[in-house]
Amino acid sequence: MPFGLTNALSRFQALMNAIFKTLLRRLVLVFFMTLWCILLHLRHLRKVFQIMRQHQLFAKHSKCSFGTNQVEYFGHMITKGIVLMDHTKVECVANFPMPTCIKELRGFLGFSGYYKFFIRNYGILARPLTNLLKKKSWFWDDQATKAFHKLKEALCTTPVLILLNFNLELFVDTNASSFVRELSSSKEDNWWPFSAKV
Repeated sequence: MPFGLTNALSRFQALMNAIFKTLLRRLVLVFFMTLWCILLHLRHLRKVFQIMRQHQLFAKHSKCSFGTNQVEYFGHMITKGIVLMDHTKVECVANFPMPTCIKELRGFLGFSGYYKFFIRNYGILARPLTNLLKKKSWFWDDQATKAFHKLKEALCTTPVLILLNFNLELFVDTNASSFVRELSSSKEDNWWPFSAKV
């Protein structure tokens, strides 16, 4: 696939899910694996490499990490079943100036939208700002200012995403309206988002 196509990432993700179907959620979670011991990890790597060889896929050694406790992946830090926002991105949000035009607002909403999985009720928080993107509706008021600051705060104090532990009793909290869809799981008082696509 040529470099730079907008759907390249989703195509690559779909390919990885298809070829590793037999190992998904057992040994492989897309690009990161759980390590219990180095020997088990090596056995898992052999299986992954065999499947890659069968499908004539290659991995560049300089772009791979093996036996690590954490990996940086597309603006996220993944470690031991936990996904965090990259700390440099959090710093970027903290210093983000208030938008003065639609182009700047689109930039902010694009950035915050990329991390919407981390933010409870993202659609509700962002709605006053997304309404400003409609034709001839640019009027920055107090409601937009409040929404901007709430989104910034949510991004800077964001929870972590976790891999679900299916051994625990889970309570699924769904939220769907004409403009918001959210799916999360909670155990006692903890809120753990795991999908924003329902």
